[in-house]
This record gives sequence, C-alpha cells and structure tokens, in this order.
Amino acid sequence: MEDKMEYTYSFAVWPDESWKMDQPIYDLFRAMGQRVEMAFTSEEFERFRSSLSRKGLTLREVSRIPYTEPEPVY
Repeated sequence: MEDKMEYTYSFAVWPDESWKMDQPIYDLFRAMGQRVEMAFTSEEFERFRSSLSRKGLTLREVSRIPYTEPEPVY
C-alpha cells in the first residue's frame, strides 16, 4: 500500500565521501551548513534521495513531520 501522506522533511546535504571529491567542494558545503526543508510523500522522498545519491550527494540528519498548510499571519 502506497503512503500518500505528505511530510515536511528536514535534512542536511553533504557530498558522499566515497566519491573522493576535491576539497573545495567539502569546504563549500561546510560553509553553507544549512538544513533544508521540503515536502514529499514517503515515496517521492525516496526517489529524491536516490536521485541525489546517483550524483554523489547524501542526505544527513533526516527528520520528518506531517505536512500542514502554512497559516498566513496578517
């Protein structure tokens, strides 16, 4: 059964060390040092993570919470 529930995923992106990228790439990611938040279903997230992995990027410290529509504040 496919999970259609949407979640807000929070994670950090880091180059895969096994790819042995040049040091400036690691320096750049260390300097950016920010977490990212994006909304996905579980299946969409796994496709997203897999796609990044094929390009040498890993997702670290992944967490998720059920997605809720933002409420505007006036």
